[in-house]
Amino acid sequence: MAFSVVCTGCAQRLEVADDFPRRKLRCPHCGVMCELPPPGKERAAVSNPVKPKAEKAARPAPQPAPSSPARTVQAAPKGPVPPEPIYEFSSDPDDGKPYGVHGGIPRPCPNCHKDMEPNARLCVSCGYDHETAKAPEKVFEPVEHEWEAGWPFKRRLKYAVLGAIAFFLLGLAGTLASGEWLSFILSWLTFTGMVFFLFGTFDRVNLSRNKRGQVKLHYSWRCCFIEWKSDRVLMKDYDGVVTGRMSEAGILHWALFGFLVLSGVFTSLNIAIGALAAEKIHFLEWLGMIVLMVLGFVPAAITFYIFFVKIEFFTALAAGHGFPALYLYKGWKEEHMNDLAETISKVAVIPLQRG
Repeated sequence: MAFSVVCTGCAQRLEVADDFPRRKLRCPHCGVMCELPPPGKERAAVSNPVKPKAEKAARPAPQPAPSSPARTVQAAPKGPVPPEPIYEFSSDPDDGKPYGVHGGIPRPCPNCHKDMEPNARLCVSCGYDHETAKAPEKVFEPVEHEWEAGWPFKRRLKYAVLGAIAFFLLGLAGTLASGEWLSFILSWLTFTGMVFFLFGTFDRVNLSRNKRGQVKLHYSWRCCFIEWKSDRVLMKDYDGVVTGRMSEAGILHWALFGFLVLSGVFTSLNIAIGALAAEKIHFLEWLGMIVLMVLGFVPAAITFYIFFVKIEFFTALAAGHGFPALYLYKGWKEEHMNDLAETISKVAVIPLQRG
């Protein structure tokens, strides 16, 4: 005869002969050593288990009287009782199986790297065609703009030349009578240099875009009408355009103002020394000396008004939370500021922040 035991490792039922001599048996399914009852009566009891006697049927409980105030309890419905549901829980929250996605997993566009529908042919962002492996060529409208701070180049040069000629003619009239040619030449050269510096120092900005959408921004700086600096601005280094107002003068402006005042003083002293050396001064000589003395302080007066009185508008490229990193325009025209800032923001597709 044989008896059966249940493996404690895999719950498989194992058949064992009564005359099996050992007290343990290795499960052929999972390899776990299972305990066996000792040979003899214990194995025989496992082989022929005694069936328990049927319990006597309990007598039905007496029904309560109709007049009893107790609640009526409904009897359980007859028929088979449905088994209770079995819930299985896993100790590992991630079973390694991927979750299903409705409609499929989106795939990135090889041209713009944005997600698109799994079965779509064209990318809605850039228009890339997956069947032909080509993206449509987008043609941009060419743009060519140029801005100069303040007056245009030709107007600035015209006024500077006219100022130098006027000073030369007025100084020549007085010098012919006094004969102080060295004083006249030094005064005229100083005045001409200051006038050319004031009128010929300005910024210029060139903005262009070709049909392929490539944007180029050039910034140049002129001093005395001579171009000293011309650089291409890399738009990737900036995150926006900022505008605002300013009226603060720095140390350089004060130094320039002081130099112009000293220039006017030296000019007046040269004229006075020449007049004192002359034996007799005519009316035209007096008039010429007064005009030259006044004109000697004109550059200083213009500089003081520009740097310390007049409010300037500016347009700059911003880097780092709207901080002006590169000034492209400083001047008195608000329309010029707005036109430059709005055009750069639109063409280069960067945000505009108004101050």
